[in-house]
Amino acid sequence: MKIIFFSSSQTSSGGTRQALYSAQELQKLGHEIIFVVPSKSSIIDKGPDIDWIELPGKANLWKKTFLDTVQKFQPDIVHAFHNKAVKKISWWSLLFKKKYHFLSLAHRGVVFRPNNPLPYWSPGIDCFTANSHACAKKLTSIGVPRKKVKVIYNCLPPQRVLPANPPDVILKKLGINKKKVIIGTISGDSPNKGIDVLLQAIARLDDTNFELIIIGGTTKKWLPVCHQLNIHTFTHILGHQENIADYLQLFDIFCIPSFSESMPNTLLEATHFGLPIVASNVGGIPEVLEGNGLLFPAGDSKQLTHHLKQLISSPALRNSLRQKSLSLKKLFLPQTKARALENLYRNLISKRDNTHVG
Repeated sequence: MKIIFFSSSQTSSGGTRQALYSAQELQKLGHEIIFVVPSKSSIIDKGPDIDWIELPGKANLWKKTFLDTVQKFQPDIVHAFHNKAVKKISWWSLLFKKKYHFLSLAHRGVVFRPNNPLPYWSPGIDCFTANSHACAKKLTSIGVPRKKVKVIYNCLPPQRVLPANPPDVILKKLGINKKKVIIGTISGDSPNKGIDVLLQAIARLDDTNFELIIIGGTTKKWLPVCHQLNIHTFTHILGHQENIADYLQLFDIFCIPSFSESMPNTLLEATHFGLPIVASNVGGIPEVLEGNGLLFPAGDSKQLTHHLKQLISSPALRNSLRQKSLSLKKLFLPQTKARALENLYRNLISKRDNTHVG
């Protein structure tokens, strides 16, 4: 098949990386891929094996470049990622997809309601891919027919979780004694990510045989809070880290305290390392963790404290959840996602062709 991936993001966000992983795996299966992105998008450097088409700087000029690409490449499938790309393809497809005989798909990877649902009702989009059932439910709640939505989980390439340094090097750098239990999270400063909930939960722990590592959050935002809560002596706020695997390999417990998620990449990364996971019961997280981790109501720092106490005090519980976490890895293999996309594309093409014959 000939496939165009179209993203409107200029960053290497989780959603953009997921699109790149899919494109790379589909190439391995023998499909021809062109990836259309805004000019100077940072994701380009991360995919030297991909055929990139850069859109002009002004969005009102994108249509001509995109149409030129369609005319030259003659795709079977166009798959759009990120909100602006979805909006564009929902209308462009109405104008010229029948002429060029391709099918249009749009991806949704968040569980909040779009500000403007109108593009999601467009008959120009043949199918939506969602990265969780929670996300699919949100799409149907705004009027997208359920039969047009297909759930395909995110994936995690092995190279994303290869440590660059041995554990003892990182422990020495941080000044951490490995005899202590290490609690970790990968988050950001956004209130939606719930770092404040985690810090409040940590402050209630009376057992001090642990260290807390926060990847992504900034010291400017959270160090004053740690001082207020008197937990600064055992909290390490490391900000952005290019190789998160260096730190994931250290963790004994992984926490996702978010108020909203669909299928977070951090969940996939934690399962790869077999980490016992305690997470807020939101979005697509319980689809994976129900029975395989510990869940708490979003924002409930007291319940989070309770779960952390359980895990810190019980190596047996941590080991049990570690085995369950490892068993989830197969859900997120890149080849699993690529095969699911391949089957979806072929089924849509077959259905269209059979309809035309009929």
